[in-house]
Amino acid sequence: MTFLNKDDLHFQLDHILTQWDIKNSTKRGYNPNALAIYLRQAERIVESVNQGASITEAIDQHFCDRLAAMLHKKFN
Repeated sequence: MTFLNKDDLHFQLDHILTQWDIKNSTKRGYNPNALAIYLRQAERIVESVNQGASITEAIDQHFCDRLAAMLHKKFN
């Protein structure tokens, strides 16, 4: 997945994270605040990329586990 500017990156992250949240919303132990947390972390990823970090570094800095692995797949 490629992006042209920070708005495009932010849009793609928001879309991917919203789909992830929808998928996980039916699972036991779902956190109803998760999407808000994910979207704030998406903002931080965009900020990190704007400051010179690679998308891979930014994902590693702001997400972990399965969510980070999924984002790496989408952006690499």
